[in-house]
Amino acid sequence: MDKLILLQKYTSKRDLVVQALREMILSGQLVPGQRLRQEQLSRMLGVSATPIREAIRLLEADGLVHGETHCGVSVVEISADEFQDISRIRAMLEGLATRQAVDRCDPQAYATLLERLVDLQCQMEKCVESQSLEPVANLNREFHLSLYDLSFSPYLIDMIRRLWMHLPGYMIWENPDLAATSIEQHKPILGALRARHAEAAAHAMQVHIELSAVAFLKNLRERE
Repeated sequence: MDKLILLQKYTSKRDLVVQALREMILSGQLVPGQRLRQEQLSRMLGVSATPIREAIRLLEADGLVHGETHCGVSVVEISADEFQDISRIRAMLEGLATRQAVDRCDPQAYATLLERLVDLQCQMEKCVESQSLEPVANLNREFHLSLYDLSFSPYLIDMIRRLWMHLPGYMIWENPDLAATSIEQHKPILGALRARHAEAAAHAMQVHIELSAVAFLKNLRERE
């Protein structure tokens, strides 16, 4: 945790720290259960203790970190049961967002979206073929969230993004077999999107999330 991280300009130092810590949690640089020490974070991010404390309070409100008296603050650990619960909710919400994106998006924006999704899928497949999995987490996140953004439902999008913050996605993308299987499951989604079949696309998305959750939990138990 002593590596210096250069922060891009944001709206405030607090927001810079929130963004950096959130990305570190999502990428696995900060792992579940890991203690967050303010002195180390201050050195790493090049800011004083005040924005660190403010950022930690916001991340605690989001459920990403947890503080206990006399124990400090640590990254929240998600149990297998909690992960299953999140996955069930994701399947319903993301299926709905997919259906609404197909139904509500105008033809020009839909064509642009589809072109982008195909490009992202190709990039992910190349990463798997070359065993260069590091970029896949961000590519996959863009694949999903850019589709949901066109559901034109701000509350739905916000709920989905909040759930994604709790996913240990890096543990999927560091495993070549899990990564390849998950990316392969995008193909039925793309097929339904090409046909602009809302129900089929929503169903394919739900199946993808459910199967990914089963595979992830199986891999997690084997690791334990």
